[in-house]
Order: sequence, then C-alpha cells, then structure tokens
Amino acid sequence: MNTRKIAICCGASSLKGLENRSDVEVYYVDGPDIELQVDMALLNDLIRPLKLAFVGGDLAKRLATAYYGTWIEDTPSAIEDLLAFWGFR
Repeated sequence: MNTRKIAICCGASSLKGLENRSDVEVYYVDGPDIELQVDMALLNDLIRPLKLAFVGGDLAKRLATAYYGTWIEDTPSAIEDLLAFWGFR
C-alpha cells in the first residue's frame, strides 16, 4: 500500500518545487481555524498510512507535536529535507 507523503505549510512557508509532484501532497494552512484545515487535509484518505511533515516556524513545530508529525524548519533546504524525510533522497 502506498504511503501518503504530506507537507503542511504553516504561514508564509512556500514549497513551490513540490506542488507539481504527483507523489506528494502539499497543503497551505493559515488563519484562526488551522487545526480544522489540517484535519480536513488528513481526512482526504483515511486508508493509506502517511508520512506527515509540518513546515514553518513555531506554529509548525507545535502542530507537528500535536499531530504526531515531523517538524521541518522553514529554511532554504526545506524541500531537500522533506525529500530526505520521505525517502526520496
């Protein structure tokens, strides 16, 4: 069974290089209902296992802890860090 590879970008983070890949899912969340936005992204497919990463600053770090995901700091190497986390590198 294929594992869903999900990146949730918090705030101003941008993962433009990943948006066109068919083997990953990129979601942008912001605003007062962030938890609802994350929940809706995760509810798209409840069958397959997932590798979940949150990209950004302190908010992303807090969400990664709350959702048992991995935190990737929003740095110039964030895309490479995500690809390594998902096993593409």
